Amino acid sequence: MWRRRVNYRSRKAQADMREAVAVTGNIDCLLGHTDERNKAQER
Repeated sequence: MWRRRVNYRSRKAQADMREAVAVTGNIDCLLGHTDERNKAQER
């Protein structure tokens, strides 16, 4: 039973982190910010 709770919390934390990364990326894109990885990919 406790493993299910731990697994659920882990999946929830991963989903929350994915959402946070997506939001951060969207904001950076809207503001025109790029980091070194994006500059390397554009080349």
